[in-house]
Amino acid sequence: MCQSPETALLCDLGTNGELALWSGGRLYVASTAAGLSPGAVEAVYLAGGFGRCLNVSAARKTGLLPESLTGQVQVLGNAALAGAARILLNQEDRAGLDSIARLSTHVSLGGDPRFNERYVENMLFPEGESGAGL
Repeated sequence: MCQSPETALLCDLGTNGELALWSGGRLYVASTAAGLSPGAVEAVYLAGGFGRCLNVSAARKTGLLPESLTGQVQVLGNAALAGAARILLNQEDRAGLDSIARLSTHVSLGGDPRFNERYVENMLFPEGESGAGL
């Protein structure tokens, strides 16, 4: 993700959501209660157990994933385990971690009133949608 020119979002959704947004040569990372409203993102990577089992089509129908992301969602599965194995077995990948860390900026969402307001506004499923097919 950090080697691509496109804006991309990595989501590890579970009880909490860990997010990493790659944009303009910077990596922004945050953790919050699960939920997603990515805006002008060109690619979304879903990681973790929730992402692995998620029916992407149903997630769009219920509003968990915006319709604008059709065709841009890639399910990664257990990316933490795969990444840990990769850096243990590949010296080049291990060396690249330092450069990714230097590109990273932590974004604290918990105390941001604008984030909290938007999060609460977007907690409900869209009206008129049924949960059929989940």
